[in-house]
Amino acid sequence: KQLDPHQRKIIQAAERLGINITPLQSTLQIDAIELSYQGQKEIVTLGRVFSHLNAIADQVAANKVASKTLMKALGIPVPPEVLLDVKHLDEIVIEQFLFNHPLVVVKPLIGTDGIGIAMHLRTRENICNHIEAFAHLGHQWILEAQVKGEDLRLQYLNGEIVAACVRKPCFIVGNGQDSIQSLIDHRNELIQTQNPDNFIAVDHQVKRRLALAEFDLTTVLKKGYELQLKDVSNMAQGGHAIDISHKVHPHYLNYLDALANSLHIRVLSLDVMTDSPELDPAQHATALEFNARPAWLHHTFSEGKQHDIPTLILKDLFQIKS
Repeated sequence: KQLDPHQRKIIQAAERLGINITPLQSTLQIDAIELSYQGQKEIVTLGRVFSHLNAIADQVAANKVASKTLMKALGIPVPPEVLLDVKHLDEIVIEQFLFNHPLVVVKPLIGTDGIGIAMHLRTRENICNHIEAFAHLGHQWILEAQVKGEDLRLQYLNGEIVAACVRKPCFIVGNGQDSIQSLIDHRNELIQTQNPDNFIAVDHQVKRRLALAEFDLTTVLKKGYELQLKDVSNMAQGGHAIDISHKVHPHYLNYLDALANSLHIRVLSLDVMTDSPELDPAQHATALEFNARPAWLHHTFSEGKQHDIPTLILKDLFQIKS
């Protein structure tokens, strides 16, 4: 079985640092390795170090209601939301929420990689139809006010913001020759070299945006024409990561420190929508979610500047100073 790309990066970093590596994949039947350095041993699975993690932090981060409840308690701004049940969709609650928030997002209560998320919804029919179409993802759903701004991902490690990027939804640029399908295929080839787990699927988001533009997959875009394919900016769905680590307002660290201290963890990421990463988040940002087992691979190939996150993680784990 192919190694998780995060795991591969961890192994490469461990080799550079002189950390002993013992494969456990054949023994445990999971993507795991044991790392040992100066008498300390750690097991790493799927490229994530779990020795700092606890069950409460993991469960709170995975549950969108629980995570937002914690953030609100810590003074971190979050968007208004309401919880829905696919078995008993309360149309009155939905209509009232739409009255107060004319543009909304709907997402499964528990989920990752932007799967099942629909944005730019304005009617009860759109909301109910989407939830019913994706009911296999779970019976509880979040209806959330859609927040404008840039999608900022902050990577935190033991008291520091070690990387930050603005994530942009997947887009393609026409060359006057290739069809939209061919441009998607070319983009997928690049994405897969960066992370084989990421892929642009022609899903409801792509179909919606093609229909709005009155295009189809055979359309040849004019040279230089930029077409956004996805609503969500998740890297798993072909998003673009643009490094802005040098521009992040210092007060974001207060949010991350508060979350890390509250949950007793050292590694996490935070996603916010912001008017600008350089502005004070208290007035210009809204937090969407945090992750106690964050994907960090995109920081290793982000546009503008890349970050050796696996080396930073291992140095922190084994207290390597050099």
